[in-house]
Formats: sequence, C-alpha cells, structure tokens
Amino acid sequence: MERLTQAADGWRTADHLLWSPGGEPGGGRTALAVTRIGQEIAEARRVVMSDPLSLWSGNATHTGRLERAAAELTALRGDLERAASTQAAFGEQSKRLEAPMDSIEAACAEAHQAQELVREKITSPAAPAVPAQTAALRTRFAELSRFGRWTTLGAALPPSERDATAALREAHAVRDENGAPLRRRDELRGLLGAYQAKAARLGHGEDLELAALIQEARYVSWTTPCDLARADAAVARYQAVVNGLARHSTREQSPVPPERACPADEQM
Repeated sequence: MERLTQAADGWRTADHLLWSPGGEPGGGRTALAVTRIGQEIAEARRVVMSDPLSLWSGNATHTGRLERAAAELTALRGDLERAASTQAAFGEQSKRLEAPMDSIEAACAEAHQAQELVREKITSPAAPAVPAQTAALRTRFAELSRFGRWTTLGAALPPSERDATAALREAHAVRDENGAPLRRRDELRGLLGAYQAKAARLGHGEDLELAALIQEARYVSWTTPCDLARADAAVARYQAVVNGLARHSTREQSPVPPERACPADEQM
C-alpha cells in the first residue's frame, strides 16, 4: 500500500507539472505517457482494494508493474521539471535565438544589395546565392513556442541556436563574397593611381608608352560594367612597365666603384 501511495503521489506531481504553465498538455508524448501511467496506478489501486491476495505469491508481493510505473514517472518528472525551467528561462533563451536571426536578416539584406550592385557594375560576376534559412528557423521556433510544448522546445533550442550561428556565418561569407569583385575593382583603381604617381616621380609622366597603357587601364577599370579580368591585366601591364623603369633608374643612379689601380701603375 505504501508503494501505491508513493506512486500515486508521484503521478499527481507529474500531472500538476504537465498542466501547469510550461507543461505539455494535449496529445504530446509526455502527456500520453502520464495519462497511461495514471491509468495503470488506478488499476493497481482497484486490485489492491478488491483482491489484494492476487498480488501475493509465496511470501512476496508482486509489485513489479507498479515499480516500473514509478520509475517511468521519475523520468517523466525530470522531463517536466526541465520543461518548466525552459519556460521560466524562455524570455532570455528566445533573445539569444532572436539576436542571431536579426543579424542573419541584416547580413542577407547586405548580401542581396551587394549582389545587385555587383551584377550592375561588374561583367559576368560569380555572385553566390543568398541563403534564406531565417524564415525556416523562425517558423520552427514559432511552432514550438505557439503550441506550448516546452519539453520539446527545451530539447530543440540548443540545435536551433547552433543552426542560427551557422546560418549567420554563411550569410556573412556570402555577403563578403558578393562584395569581393567591387572591392577588387576599387583596389585596381587605387593601384593605377599609385603607379601613375610613381611614374611621375621617376620623370616619366609624359612617357607616350605609359600614357597609352594607363589610358587603356583607366578605360577598362572605370567602364560600367567593368570587365574585371581585362582591368586586372591592363593594370598589371602598367605596373610591370613602371617597375621596369624604376629598376633601370636605380641602376643608373648607383655609384660606379673606382677601378682598382694595377701594380705597374703604382710603381710608376
């Protein structure tokens, strides 16, 4: 009778947690298990009250079914207590999940903007597709919280957080990759200006060959849409010629070491 009372007390605790805020009412697996165990305990009570001798065999009482129900209730109670803890901490946990999703949406918006701009400014850019996981993550999270299944939500939050973190990394990577062609174009324009200034310092500001090279490099670098491969090659040709002139100028300005006098001259 004592074991029956303990099992009944455990069931009432589990049932209270089940129907309290943060529980899992309705057709959830935990709710179905608690209902089934309650029925088993009620059946055990009926047997104890109506025919207690049926539980005796030899000198022992057969209570294995009741003990299994009590053990299962202990496990379910742990799940329900964790669910209640999840519900209590839900506000903070939801903020942790919402923060990366807001960041994902911002990064995706920037990636879309970079994608549209690069397609306008660069000839045949390799622009990767912008990921769209945010909607799926929000839907998954909303469904779990809307139905109040906190036992399920407690288990789903950590992987959802990991998925959100991974999606944020991917959105940042796509954003950066979509912006790379424009950054390279701007880098080529800057290099061209720097090497033009270097040519002027070397005294070749009016060099006809350099003028033709820089005119071509400027044309392909500033044309919209920009053929990035042509611009890269044109700037590289200009750089090579300017660097060659710089090496030649360095050799000309190097002092010539005095010739060593021969021994016969020294004797004279």
